[in-house]
Amino acid sequence: MVMRSAILLLMLGLGLAGLSQQSTRISQYAFNHMLLHPAAAGDQGDLSIFTGLKSLWNGVDGAPQTQFLTAQGTIKRKRIGWGVEIQNDQVALLNQKKLIANGSFRIRKGYTKWLAFGAGFGIKQHTFDGSKAVTQTPDDIAVSNFFVRQFKPAANISAIYFSDEFFAAISVDNAIKYKLDYSDIDRLVVGSSTARINISGGYNFKLSRDWVYKQMALIKIEFRNPYQIDFTPQFEYKNVTQFGLSYRHKESVSFIFQYQINDQFRVGYAYDYQLNEINVSTNGSHELFLKFTKGRKKAIFSNPRFF
Repeated sequence: MVMRSAILLLMLGLGLAGLSQQSTRISQYAFNHMLLHPAAAGDQGDLSIFTGLKSLWNGVDGAPQTQFLTAQGTIKRKRIGWGVEIQNDQVALLNQKKLIANGSFRIRKGYTKWLAFGAGFGIKQHTFDGSKAVTQTPDDIAVSNFFVRQFKPAANISAIYFSDEFFAAISVDNAIKYKLDYSDIDRLVVGSSTARINISGGYNFKLSRDWVYKQMALIKIEFRNPYQIDFTPQFEYKNVTQFGLSYRHKESVSFIFQYQINDQFRVGYAYDYQLNEINVSTNGSHELFLKFTKGRKKAIFSNPRFF
């Protein structure tokens, strides 16, 4: 197990980039679309606070851990949305924290159709802490034991077109390119951020008075990295219970369940099962979120994005 864990963590660090180039794997992104698209800021209509955590690859030392908190709302008759996103990612010796402020503006394109544009700007803190490294050989010269902290800009842009039944969205993350330098006296270790394009879409199929089938797809394109495709089929019953899957091509399948406790609170849980070689060393991944929405006033637009 120790050897397998070491190999997995080595693979995580080889891009150096580590956290700067890897997109966070949140299975229930469809229920907080602002995590992907700044243009979705404020699409709840009322004040909404969303918090959660993700624990990947349980059983592997130093495996990725993520905690996040978002808040969003609207002003100016709900045509202008605002949002704040705080996130912490830890992978072995690497840590990334980010704080982003999002804004969106909506244009009516018909009685039930809207076009929204959005952008997010903020800051990222990248940290490498070599003192946390545990090696079989004391003072192993192959592992740096120094500490480095760097602050970098964060910028995202996006657009969404949606109606009562469907949506189509595109966004660009890491729009401002920057370099990272984790070098010390004996080693030259540098890298750079990588822009990422997110393309997503979804459609709601009303099956009966109580049942709705919701299908969503997501494509992530990261330059110099393999593209990712997610399919997320979901069933909703009486606007209270929702369950389904999120399948990532050749990587994992997530089992998702959500429940609307009352008018203000909603909880969700997801279990990820790996479909690749990582599965031999992990007991799966767990994700939990809690959502609070102030009031139940209907927004001026319908929300088809699985929230």
